Amino acid sequence: MDRLILTVLNGLALGSILFIVSAGLTFTFGVMRVLNLAHGALYMVGAYVGWAVAVKQGLGFAAAIVAGGLAAAFIGVLMERGFLRHLHGGLNEQTVLTFGFVLILGNLALWVWGPSAKPAFSPGFLSGTLSVGDASFPTARLGLIITAAITAVALWTMDKKTLVGARVRAGRDDRETLEALGVNFDRLAMWLFAFGALLAGVGGVLGAQVLGANLGLSASILLLAVAVVVVGGLGSVAGALLGSVMVGMVQAVGTGYFPGFASFTTYLLMVLILVVRPTGLLGGSAE
Repeated sequence: MDRLILTVLNGLALGSILFIVSAGLTFTFGVMRVLNLAHGALYMVGAYVGWAVAVKQGLGFAAAIVAGGLAAAFIGVLMERGFLRHLHGGLNEQTVLTFGFVLILGNLALWVWGPSAKPAFSPGFLSGTLSVGDASFPTARLGLIITAAITAVALWTMDKKTLVGARVRAGRDDRETLEALGVNFDRLAMWLFAFGALLAGVGGVLGAQVLGANLGLSASILLLAVAVVVVGGLGSVAGALLGSVMVGMVQAVGTGYFPGFASFTTYLLMVLILVVRPTGLLGGSAE
């Protein structure tokens, strides 16, 4: 029973990281139709910048979250303003371009921080453990779960209760009508892409409490975030939350009980969802 409880908690912790990251990805792709393969690289940048600020400079975890998020958002704005705004709708070109940024950011990280992985770090007040029967569960992971829950409420409120959220939903459903009503979709797209990148960077810092920072995060996080989007559906906060929990649980169960098939179980979940509901569980729904 203790092992099962730990597996569930670990699944929720991983799902919490994935939710914060995939929320930005699902909005970007769902509204702008931009397939940003560099989203995982932005997560990696956030993790490295967070480590540099919190550990190397000793400025604290809160400063690390701000710095990691802003660094990723800055890179996101450069990507969108300098390149992607000219390729909206060109999926093949977007794929090649954003993959190029994956290589660029990966090499920059290698040059700045070196090939060695950086260890996991967390704020001092979350450095302890909780007893789960005869086992223990890191307090930092519980903090991740609580943070993700607060983030989910905040994003849902923004999406459903604010003018910005209304414009985002309108842009997802009918961009032409939104522009006809006088809304500058080009400017909205820039801020939306920056916000998605910000979430990726913040997710990188928060995820570093579990995964640390290393060059392999770019690909591994992207694959899991894409799985979340496929399972939950594009452009849906609730879909991102549901997909993150499901992917996190499947990954945790696979790692804990079937370690040789952990990745396979995640892809199997994706295939089953695509067969049953190609738009994702909550894709295109009204939530």
